[in-house]
Amino acid sequence: MTTVRRLGLVIAAAIAVLLPTSAAHAADAGYVVNPTGAVLYQTNWWYSSSTVNALPGTPAASSIGTIYWSYSISNQSNVIAQLCNPNGPGQLLCLDLPNGWATGNTTAWAGLSAQRAWLFRLAVLDPVTKILSPYRYGGQHQVIVNYTYTTPSPTRAQDSPLRLVAR
Repeated sequence: MTTVRRLGLVIAAAIAVLLPTSAAHAADAGYVVNPTGAVLYQTNWWYSSSTVNALPGTPAASSIGTIYWSYSISNQSNVIAQLCNPNGPGQLLCLDLPNGWATGNTTAWAGLSAQRAWLFRLAVLDPVTKILSPYRYGGQHQVIVNYTYTTPSPTRAQDSPLRLVAR
């Protein structure tokens, strides 16, 4: 065996021993939650759906990619909507949804943890605040959260079959 080849084997063995013993793998996942819509009784007032948490097992170290959303209401006329997360006591983190669109997608939460709760807020705009007749009935809403997360590989023991030996 030549000296160059022998030196190459020694370097390869040293590199194998010095490499990190675990690596991370990215995985894609998602979940679907279905907040239940509220009944809207008057104009110019926000009504919230039920608040639905992320599914159990959603990793805290996840990163949201795209969210697909849809809401249902008995009459879409003059309705404005928001998709929201509770964000501390008395606060909501909300995205104004496009007027007249009852379905769509967004990357507004991209990079944030998928381990969060979701709700919709709906209102009927009118120049005059009044009781709606008939009332507007919210139906079954939907939020689909696609996210990635990193899972560590099982730790590899440093028991490589390669070893450095004296000649």
